[in-house]
Parts: sequence; structure tokens; C-alpha cells
Amino acid sequence: MLRAAGAVAAAAAANAAAAATAAAAVPAAARTAAAAAAAAAAAAAAGVAAGVIAIAAATAAAATTPAVAAAAAADAAAEATAAAEAAAAAALAAAAAAVAALAAAAAALQQQQHWLQQLLHPLQQQQQQQQQQQQQQEQQQQQHHHHRQQQQQQQQQQKQQQQQQQQQQQQQQQQQQPARR
Repeated sequence: MLRAAGAVAAAAAANAAAAATAAAAVPAAARTAAAAAAAAAAAAAAGVAAGVIAIAAATAAAATTPAVAAAAAADAAAEATAAAEAAAAAALAAAAAAVAALAAAAAALQQQQHWLQQLLHPLQQQQQQQQQQQQQQEQQQQQHHHHRQQQQQQQQQQKQQQQQQQQQQQQQQQQQQPARR
């Protein structure tokens, strides 16, 4: 607006110069009339410039009014909202990254569990075989022990039978000895 006021003032000065030039070529009475017209044009230009300056001043003064302050506050709030939205988007991206990391960790754990199962399967089979062998050995030992017990019982029975036979023979011999006398 100040530039526009300067341009109007420059145009008024140019008009006054042109009027003065024209007045030089005209007789004195006409010169006076021309000078009066030039002065009036200059005054009008100054009035227009003053009006433009007043409008610029009013606009500048309006910038400090509550409406402008409210507009500035609205702009600041919009910028804060945009910043909050950016922060929320960053938080969502971080959460998505965390979920992806958890999914990757779960997949890695599942793979590790599968690998451990593959490792443990032969060990479990070996353990089962060892248990079966141990059970078989225990059964064989029990059978062998039972067989020994049977043998011992048979031997004891045989000894008892022998002792009984010996006793019977001794009794028979004792009975026969008095008869021989």
C-alpha cells in the first residue's frame, strides 16, 4: 500500500510538471489558471496518498486486534495438530516395527523349538531303547535268580533226601546189629 501511495504521488508530480510546461507556452492569465489547476491536482494526489497511507496504517493496526491474534492462535494450533499427527504416525510406525520384531522373534523361537525336537528325538529313542534293554536285563537277572533258587532248593531237597536215606540206613544198621549178636 505504501508503494501504491508513492506511485500516486509520483504521478501527481509528473502531472504538475506537465501542467507547468504547458503553462509556459500559454499567456499569463492562462498560466495562472494552469498553476491553480496544477496545485489542485497536486493537492488531490496528496489527498489520495494520505488516504492510502491511512488505509495501510489501519491495516497495520488491525493486525494487533484479537481477530488477528485468534487467527495466529489458530495457525499455531494447526501446526501443533500437524506435529501431533506426525508424532502419532511415528508412534504407529514404531508400534508396527515392534509387532514385526515380535513376530520375527516368535518365528525364530518356533524354528528353534522345531530344531530342538529334531535333536531330542534320537535321544529319546535311545533312552527308550536303553530302558527296554535294562528291563530285559532285569527280567533275565530275575529269571536267573529264580533258576538259582530252584537249583538251590533242589540241592537242599537232594541233601535232605540223602540225609534221610543215611538216617534210614543207620537205623537199619542199628536194627540189624543186635540181631547179629
